[in-house]
Amino acid sequence: MTTCQPDFSRSILCASDFHFGCDVWNPFRLFGKPLLGQLNYHFRRKKQLDYAGQTALRQLVEQCRPAAVVLPGDFTNLALPEEFRRARAFLDKLSAPGIPIYVIPGNHDVYTHTAARNREAECWLKPYLPPEGIPSKATLPGIATLCFLPTVRPNLLTSRGAVSRNGWTFLKSLPQVSTTLPLIVVSHYPLLNRTANYRQHWSHQLRLADRVLERLRACPHAMLFLSGHIHRFSATRDPVKPALTHVTVPAAFYIREIARAAAVLLQPDTDGMFHVYLGMWNGETWNWTLQFPAAAEH
Repeated sequence: MTTCQPDFSRSILCASDFHFGCDVWNPFRLFGKPLLGQLNYHFRRKKQLDYAGQTALRQLVEQCRPAAVVLPGDFTNLALPEEFRRARAFLDKLSAPGIPIYVIPGNHDVYTHTAARNREAECWLKPYLPPEGIPSKATLPGIATLCFLPTVRPNLLTSRGAVSRNGWTFLKSLPQVSTTLPLIVVSHYPLLNRTANYRQHWSHQLRLADRVLERLRACPHAMLFLSGHIHRFSATRDPVKPALTHVTVPAAFYIREIARAAAVLLQPDTDGMFHVYLGMWNGETWNWTLQFPAAAEH
């Protein structure tokens, strides 16, 4: 870990898990799992959030002007319109400098079957979703090819993810991608259920993650798998494919001992991979440290 100032102009800024909530308490709208989620938000999660980080993140984009911004999900708490309205206002302000922004929904953005059926996430986030939908690819010239993988679905009790049918077809096509650029596969769920920085309970894991890993390990391209969901930063070298790095983005606005906001920066290196920087905002300035991927735990 080395403190330094990265080159933003050739880098991708990543932030995740914003969890904009609201004060809805109508029992007809919160029946079942949403009521538990609302109680959890107001009595636990809300105390950990500092939304002053919105301004800090927006100013960072305005002043440093990264090549692109990638946000892998969980903009809301219960996928309610009131929450999406807050998230959309945040995204509209973040996009003001004209930097390309790519978002994908998280599991909290499809928290209920009703929200998924009404396509709430697609309606509210539409201007910032990948132009060709999810799954799809987008090229950042000279930097990387972004590959957006759908892994979220509503659940009655758990927070487990699943790759959709067209997601599996997309994964199967990755080895045939014609590019000299490294691939960044963007998902809300991580593939590794355990690293040096986190442990994932089974109820929060991606179903068939081992099969996704098999597909990625068979791909000839250098690759980085980017995700959110677990609220902690982690950079881990894949135990089977050295040219695959797993990076999880910490929750953007969670209060930590040394910071009130967090983000990750991915900067291409000379080996066709990426330097990974962790950024922490202490209430006044952003501090960046170069993170060296750790070996995966078995």
